[in-house]
Amino acid sequence: MMMDDELDDLFGDEHLGEVAAISGLPSVPRWLIQSTDDFRVSGCSQKAAWSNQGCIANISSDGYGVTLRNLLCDPATGLWGLSDGDEAKIISLVHNGHPLKHLSWSHSGTELAVTDILGNISVFSLLIAINRCTVSRRCVLGAEDNLSTIVGLMWLNQDRSTPLHRTAVKAPNGQWVFGGSRFKHSGPHNPHTIGDQPGKNKAAFVIVTKAGVIRLIYQGPDGARWLDFKSELHSVSTAAELLTHATICADKDSSLLVATHSTSKRIRIYRIELDWPRQAFVVDHLKTIAHCSFTNDDVDETGLASNLPYPEAQLYHLEMISPGPDIRSKETSAPLLLAFFCNSSYQNDRLPVGNHPSTRIARWELNSLKPTLHPSFSQLASKKSGASNSNDLQYMRNPNAAQSEVLLDTLPSISVDKVVVAVQQLNLGTTLVFCSSDGSVEFRSRVTLGPLPLDNNPTRASSIAQVGLRFPDGNLCLHAALSPNACAVVTFDDSNAATLRLMQMPHDYPGNPLDHDTVEAVAEAFVIQFSISCSGYGSYHDDLSAAMQLLQDQHLKGDNFAQASRFINPFLSDVHRVLQLNIDFSGDVKTETYLKNGFHQRTLSVQLSLGYWGNESHRSLSSKVAFAILQLRWAALTLAFGLKPNPSGTAPSGEAELKRTGS
Repeated sequence: MMMDDELDDLFGDEHLGEVAAISGLPSVPRWLIQSTDDFRVSGCSQKAAWSNQGCIANISSDGYGVTLRNLLCDPATGLWGLSDGDEAKIISLVHNGHPLKHLSWSHSGTELAVTDILGNISVFSLLIAINRCTVSRRCVLGAEDNLSTIVGLMWLNQDRSTPLHRTAVKAPNGQWVFGGSRFKHSGPHNPHTIGDQPGKNKAAFVIVTKAGVIRLIYQGPDGARWLDFKSELHSVSTAAELLTHATICADKDSSLLVATHSTSKRIRIYRIELDWPRQAFVVDHLKTIAHCSFTNDDVDETGLASNLPYPEAQLYHLEMISPGPDIRSKETSAPLLLAFFCNSSYQNDRLPVGNHPSTRIARWELNSLKPTLHPSFSQLASKKSGASNSNDLQYMRNPNAAQSEVLLDTLPSISVDKVVVAVQQLNLGTTLVFCSSDGSVEFRSRVTLGPLPLDNNPTRASSIAQVGLRFPDGNLCLHAALSPNACAVVTFDDSNAATLRLMQMPHDYPGNPLDHDTVEAVAEAFVIQFSISCSGYGSYHDDLSAAMQLLQDQHLKGDNFAQASRFINPFLSDVHRVLQLNIDFSGDVKTETYLKNGFHQRTLSVQLSLGYWGNESHRSLSSKVAFAILQLRWAALTLAFGLKPNPSGTAPSGEAELKRTGS
C-alpha cells in the first residue's frame, strides 16, 4: 500500500517547496492550484454566497451539505461577529447524496438554488428564519451523466427600479448635497406577481447546461409549483463542442445575452428572447470568438508582456455585465463581457515557478450599429413608386437590415497578480468587486477595471471604499462571499473554516485620530450606502451596522463614546433627509402612513444598534429613543392585526380572540 508521503512525492508537492525556496518566493499551496483547476474545468462552481436577507450559505468541506450562517451581535461588547454554522440537512437528502456544485440566492434573498455535479437543481425557501430552509422545488433526479451539468445560472430581475446615488458634495453652507436618479432593472421578468403587486415578481432563473441546453425555471401563478421550458443553444456533436462556462445577463430590450465557452476555446454570444405564451425561446446567434486564449507573447494595456509561466493560460470564469448607467454621461453603457484566465495548471509536466498564480482579464464591449444607406439611395428611392423612402428600400433589399448589427469591440486586457475567486457587481454594475485567493478585496471601476480612486477630499463622499475604509489583510482562501452592501466579507480556506472581515479605517490613515471633517465624510458615505440598501432587494443593513460599530470602537471610543456623536449625528440627520422621513406626528398625520413605512423601522434599527455596547453598558440617548419607538410601533402593529376583520367580514371579539392575538 502506498503511504501519503509517497503520494506527495509522486505528485511533486515536495518539489513545489524546493522551487519556491530557490526563487525566494512563498510556496504555492497544492489546494489553491487544484481549486483553480476545478474552476477551469467547469463554470458555475460558486461554493459560498451571501443573500440580500443576511443568510450566508456555503457548501461543506465534504461537498455533500450546506451550512447556513449570519451576522450576530455580541451581547457582551455590542460588536458583530459570525454565528455558528447550522447544517441544512434537508439539502443533502433532496440531492440523494450527490456532491453539490453551486449555490445561488435570488434577488429577494428568500430562495436558494442548489445544483449538484449531475445537473440536478433544487430550490429552498427561507421565509420564516434565515437559518432554517424548507423545500420549495424538489429536484427531479435524472440519468447519472455529466451532460446535464450546469455551467451557467442567473436569476431574472424583478420589474422595479433601484436608486443610483452619485458623489455627495459639501456645500459652502455646511450641508451635504446628494445627487442621484433611479434606474429600472432590465427584463425579462416573471409575468406572475405576488399578490398582484407591481414589482413583486415571483422568482425565476435561467440555466445553461454542458450539452448546450438553455432552460427557464420559474414559479407558477399559484406560487407552489415550479414550471420550466427549454431549448438548444446549438447542437453538440463532438466533445470539442461541450460547454465549460456560460454567463447570462439582461439587456435593455428585455432580452437575454448569453456567452458560452466550449472545450475548443470558442466563445459564442447569443441573444435570447422569452416567448411566455408559447413557452419557448427565440435564439439568435450574434458573434463567435474563434480561439480565446493568452500566451506569453500577449501584451496588456501597460505595454508589458503577460509574464505567464506557461505557454497558454486557461479560462476559468466568464462574467457578463448588463447595460447600466454610465457615470460619465447620461447615456446607458453597453453590455460588457469579461473572461478570466489563470496560469495555475500543470502543463507539459512542468512545475510552476515560485510565484502565486496570476489572472489575466480579457474584455469585450457589445455595441449596436444600425445599418444606414448612402444619401444617394434616397434620391433613387424617391423615383421608385414602390419605395417611398430609404427605409423601405433598405427593407426591400434585405428584410433583416432593419435590425441592429452587434459589434464586439475588444478592450485592453487587465493583469492581476492573484487568482480572483469571486466577482460581485455593485451600484447597477458601475462598480465591480474582486475577492482574490490571497484574501484581498478590491473595488474596481466598470469602465477601466482599475481600482476606484480615493476621494482624498473631506468635502466629497463617493462611496465607503473611496473615503478611506478598506478590508484588513486576510489569509489564503478558496471561496469568498461578499455582503450585499460590500462592507463585510466571509472567506473560506482549504479546511472550510469561515473568517469574517469588516471594512475599517486603517490605523495608519493620515490624520489618525480622525478629524471632524474626515468623520463627517465617512458618515456621508454610509448615508449613501444605507439609502441604497433601504430601496434595494431585501433591505439588509446588518453589515453596515457592523462596520459602523467597528469604526466607532476603533476610532471614536474616547470620553465614554461621546466622540461617537461626531459620526452618529450627521449620519442619522442626513439619512432622514435623503429618505425624506418625517418624524413629526404632532399634526394631522395618519398613523397608518408611519406603520406601513418600512424606512422608519430600518432607520430606527440602525439608530438602536449604533448606541448599543453590550448588556453591561448603558445605551446612548438616541439608542434609547429608538428602542422605545420600535416597541410602540410593534405594539401598535400587533393590535392592528389583532383587530383586523376576519375573512368572513366580522370583527373578532371575545376572550378567545384576545388570547389568539396575544399568543
